[in-house]
Amino acid sequence: MKILKLTLPAKIDSLRKTEDLIEEFAETHKLNPKTVFNLRLIIEEIVVNIASYSYKPDENGEFSIKVDCSDKNNIVLTFIDSGTPFDPTENQTVHADTLSETSPGGWGLHIVKKLSKQVKYSRENNKNVLEIVISR
Repeated sequence: MKILKLTLPAKIDSLRKTEDLIEEFAETHKLNPKTVFNLRLIIEEIVVNIASYSYKPDENGEFSIKVDCSDKNNIVLTFIDSGTPFDPTENQTVHADTLSETSPGGWGLHIVKKLSKQVKYSRENNKNVLEIVISR
């Protein structure tokens, strides 16, 4: 199985389950440690953002994640949620030189973009669809 698909509640608690399944998937497909580190960092950032901001506090939303390592050179991550529209590719730049010079927020998505070959966003059928391509 070169594709992992999950649908989980949009809660911070889902991060642990996601991490465990990603570890198993990485071992099965013999991904190198640097790739696994980048994969985990990106997934953590996006899952935390979905859990924290995509839905209203009283909403029971969920998200889906697909990890596709069919390509020998790239891994494609796809995140889907039906929460508040948010395009992380727009105007999410960090303007400070160091962490101490900036307010919280923005660094996670900045890091995701730096670790990725490509980040694409679309809004389809009232859902956020975020596709991230990283080197394998």
